[in-house]
Amino acid sequence: MKIKNIEKIKPDIIYNLESLQFLKSLKPKSVDLIFSDLPYNTKKDYSVFQSIIKKNYYAYMQELIIECKRVSRKGIAIFINYENFNFFWKLLPDSHPIIIPHNHKQFNKKSNLIISYNIILTNIKPINKIDNMWLELDKNKTDPEKIKLLEDKFDYYAKTPLSLTAQFLSYFSKQNNIVLDPFMGIGTTAVAAKLLNRLFIGCELNKKRIEISYQRLDLIEKFK
Repeated sequence: MKIKNIEKIKPDIIYNLESLQFLKSLKPKSVDLIFSDLPYNTKKDYSVFQSIIKKNYYAYMQELIIECKRVSRKGIAIFINYENFNFFWKLLPDSHPIIIPHNHKQFNKKSNLIISYNIILTNIKPINKIDNMWLELDKNKTDPEKIKLLEDKFDYYAKTPLSLTAQFLSYFSKQNNIVLDPFMGIGTTAVAAKLLNRLFIGCELNKKRIEISYQRLDLIEKFK
């Protein structure tokens, strides 16, 4: 079913829509930037990618990145795992990787390597000066009490670190910029945007996760 085109962006909304169709409903250059933790296709319940074969996953993601390029003014940032790095770098050849250390190490059977990092791949130019692109984003300069409350209260196995997301947006976006996340999950991108006085828009197929997202957003009001 084709989604009706969204003529005008209404910020601070999470739509209960499929990601690719949602992106195709947006006008060109209608958001400032995109930040998203993409589904890794590891048989976890991501609603869309629970059991998709790798060939279909790559085809879907290739089309999705094309749409992300079309709708964003400043560029794209994607949080990806080690195994999919080369594939996404080919789709974003003008991007650079930012290494994010893990708090724990993972053994990769295919490469026989111990992997202790994930990657943010982005072609967005930073607003604020970063002295060391590879290390700077591992620092947490956001309010630790806010971050801890918003993280601990809403536990979720596929949750992107809120401190990392907020740190990225603080370097790569300005106040009132519109940040889009086509895989909103439990709303970490939305919460980080709200904390930093950015606007957000996104979509998520799982209605329960949308409910949790708005619960987290409501909690921010207690800080004001």
